[in-house]
Amino acid sequence: MKILHVAPLSPYNVDWSYQDNLLPKYQRKLGHDVWVVVSPFENQANGKVDVGESNFILDDGVKVFRRRRFLGNNFIGKAISFTDINDILNEYKPDFIMIHSLMTLSVFQIIEYKKKINPNCVIIQDNHLDENIGKKKNKFLTDVFYGYWKIINSFSKKYISKYYGVTPWRQEFIINRFGIEREKTDIMIMGADVDNIDFKNKGRLFNEYHQKYCPNGEFLIVSGGKIEKNKKTHLLIRAVKDIIGVKLLVFGTIADDYKEEIYKNMNENTILLGWKSPNDINDILLASDLAVFPGQHSVLWEQACACKIPCLFALWDGMSYLNNGGNSDFISDISVEGIKNAILGHKYTSKYYEMKKVANSEATDVFSYKSIALKSLECCNDNNV
Repeated sequence: MKILHVAPLSPYNVDWSYQDNLLPKYQRKLGHDVWVVVSPFENQANGKVDVGESNFILDDGVKVFRRRRFLGNNFIGKAISFTDINDILNEYKPDFIMIHSLMTLSVFQIIEYKKKINPNCVIIQDNHLDENIGKKKNKFLTDVFYGYWKIINSFSKKYISKYYGVTPWRQEFIINRFGIEREKTDIMIMGADVDNIDFKNKGRLFNEYHQKYCPNGEFLIVSGGKIEKNKKTHLLIRAVKDIIGVKLLVFGTIADDYKEEIYKNMNENTILLGWKSPNDINDILLASDLAVFPGQHSVLWEQACACKIPCLFALWDGMSYLNNGGNSDFISDISVEGIKNAILGHKYTSKYYEMKKVANSEATDVFSYKSIALKSLECCNDNNV
């Protein structure tokens, strides 16, 4: 089957572990021919950088097209949000198209392709936005912005087989902000590149990290990512400060306006590891006893689950999908005392060992992009493509 991904809005870095990298990779591993349209931007140390338009083929055989948005990345360009992909559609003639946004006018080129060239082509869209991500400073402007895209989607939705949110609340965002009927929506979670999780050496990594950071047999907790105020990392650091027999490893870059808050709450129970590569993060997760994330959601939540370790997450509405049979638990009281009690309730307790058993079972295979790639193609099976 010929698969086309259209992800023209976000920066794209080759070999990163984002959804628009991993879904094409694992669909390719399933035997499909996969092309991807992305923006000309990369995330680099000095910010988002325009690296120019280009076409290239990845080592796994996925073909990538970098295309600029019409009128560029200015306010009008973002409002119109159109990337010309007509030549790609006519050359490739895909059977399945996944649009990674509900806010691109390129959807109408895709609909024209379906109507005139390939009526059997299946089209799906997914959404990564919620009320916290993509919000404008002014509520009126936010409502106008999403009202505009609600109108756009009202014209295109009859040609779309399914809309997916990458979390339950992002599924609700599709329904509430874009006016899509609930029965046309579903959840397609994010996960991890299991090819790069070194399960074979989990025992060795566990021993190495514990010998280095827990020489007295301490319980090893890990957290991290983009360390910003909404991640509540300072509360976690304060919570472990006075717990005997616990060490906390925190990886990631700390936002400048958050550094003082982090540093002033630390003692010898917390070790800052700094920025780490995706593979290094997997190793750190594999080596830990427990992952704890007390703040806003990030893709590291699903990545930690995919690494098959017990996890504690902040309790949000719609978070139950992260607990697949008992691999995870939730912190309802996001305070220093609440986090401390949650850790103590899982530190070498019978509940913890049951979580560890489930986490290390097939229950957490749902967080592998092997499983997610199959989920992404379910509409093709329904339509006999």
